[in-house]
Amino acid sequence: MGCGGSKDDSNDLASAYDRSMEPTGDSQPLAPEFPSSEAAERAEREQRKVHEHAEKASSNEKAKVGDLWASRFGGPMMEQLLEKMPLVDAQYLVTLGEAGAVVPRGQLLPEVAKIGPHNKWRLRCWGRESSLPVLVLSYPWLDPRHPDQKGEQLRKLVPILKLMVAEAQRYGKHATIGVLMDYCCLPQAPRNREEQTLFEAGLSSLHEWYSHPFTHVLLVTTKLPTGAAYSNTRAYHERGWCYMEHRLASLVKNDRCLWDLSAYKGASNFDGLWRQMRVGRTPMTSPERVGHELREGVESHKFFFSYVADLEVVIDQYQRGFARAFESFKKIKRDGQISHHDLGWGSAEVPLIAEALKYVDKHCEVQGMLQLHMFNGNHFGKQDWATLKASVKGSNKITTGKDRDKSGNLPPVR
Repeated sequence: MGCGGSKDDSNDLASAYDRSMEPTGDSQPLAPEFPSSEAAERAEREQRKVHEHAEKASSNEKAKVGDLWASRFGGPMMEQLLEKMPLVDAQYLVTLGEAGAVVPRGQLLPEVAKIGPHNKWRLRCWGRESSLPVLVLSYPWLDPRHPDQKGEQLRKLVPILKLMVAEAQRYGKHATIGVLMDYCCLPQAPRNREEQTLFEAGLSSLHEWYSHPFTHVLLVTTKLPTGAAYSNTRAYHERGWCYMEHRLASLVKNDRCLWDLSAYKGASNFDGLWRQMRVGRTPMTSPERVGHELREGVESHKFFFSYVADLEVVIDQYQRGFARAFESFKKIKRDGQISHHDLGWGSAEVPLIAEALKYVDKHCEVQGMLQLHMFNGNHFGKQDWATLKASVKGSNKITTGKDRDKSGNLPPVR
């Protein structure tokens, strides 16, 4: 049992997800399958060359591990996630996008385009501080059967992917970026028995890719494409799935690793990329609160789902992800310090944060003490700070740490 008593297996979750494929009265008919195009076949041939070239790498190249991979930024935990679900090679997505093709469903993703246990070595040489060579997409599906049937969203991502791959290849000529795009990484309905098993394994770990402190999460909040008669044209912030993913990615994420595509202004390198696109995190929010906000939001038409059963699937995903974020944090970052600096938070955010801290203390199986640092760049008054302190009083799991400035002094509390 984890935080909040969630089951360890994914059978119930997968069943609910499958029921979510049953249209409600407001749903559009499912879109047809999208056959492979000549452009997609060209992209696969190019990717096969990339794959074959990488397979010929020397044993020394394949054994190379970045200095910080295991010791500070949670690389081994990411390798465990690859056992449950593959990522997509960013180089393949670049080739697809530039060729004008669309992404394939999980069952049709070419083996040579997958990053999994067999070729995870192409990620391990990454040498950037405070990050991993993974891009997790939080994006709107434009149709139930295909999220991007004209490839319009994919083409927006191409410049981002190219800069990330260029950065990866500073550390190894076969290095790449693994991309989590659920449509490509998970087998889509209808599924046979083997595909269902793969689907359940991937779905059970989906939340971990968003909540991991050092995976890059990209919020695709840009204006929706207009190149087809899409059946779902709701904005990013109106979608229940996107709301949950953003909340998950805000819990313990490093401040350089949460990005917003709408802030991209044509950066020329990786440093320019994260500086342009990094976005402030939402205050940590308890699973109980998120469940309440989603249910109330659906009732008030603030949030929408294409299928009614998705509501409970999303709430369950957040509860699992919240638990995992805090319970695994010290395994990833040994000092246990969670930083929420320079976010402009103030009195309005304090009740949410205090509630979430109490939830961690009551429900989560945390090994060792976590320290939450929030002094610098936020606007907490004396009473705010007293409330936050009181929420973790006596806890042996989490505390509010004391941040010092460059001179070693504690900042004043107004």
